[in-house]
Amino acid sequence: MCFGACAKKETSPQDTAWKYVRLILDGHVEQAYDMLDSADKARRPYSDFQHLAEAMSLLASVSGGREVGVKDSNVSGDQARVVCEISTKLPSSEAIGAALDKAIKEGALGDVKSISASADSAPGGKLVTKEMVVWLRRQRGEWHIWPDYEGQERIEPLLVEARALCAKRRTAEAGAKLKEALRQCPRAEATRGALGALDECNKR
Repeated sequence: MCFGACAKKETSPQDTAWKYVRLILDGHVEQAYDMLDSADKARRPYSDFQHLAEAMSLLASVSGGREVGVKDSNVSGDQARVVCEISTKLPSSEAIGAALDKAIKEGALGDVKSISASADSAPGGKLVTKEMVVWLRRQRGEWHIWPDYEGQERIEPLLVEARALCAKRRTAEAGAKLKEALRQCPRAEATRGALGALDECNKR
């Protein structure tokens, strides 16, 4: 393992990818998107998905994982869907958390202060395999992580209906549409769209 070299070399593409993966696993999808969108130093070309897989390998290594890789990828124009697979032999998510805490205290993850990851319980040390779907979008020739692209596309009609109902001052019906949108797709980008529509309702 190359904990120090891999985690602390801030200019490495793998370290950049690791930051995105850490934010996503920690539930901060919107923050990961904003980081990509606003920080020029974070804009790295993704000609392939190798660095993303390497970053996830680091996570699996410190948490006792056995294998991490890109299971499947589908590229369509400027959009890509990547399925990453993490196999871990730890008995529970608590054990994963303990392993990560230990790595953080030892400085293995550089400036990372906290992280949360989840895995189903696997009594007796049985192998648990978790899949993580990552959407990428190409902008000006570079691939960027795109939060919950599929979900945003799915709920867009609900947001359009909600805004139309707001315009007619039918706020109760609009609220129901927004609740349905949030239920279907609670991730960052979709949530931002729904909350934006809700703000419009509240101003009327």
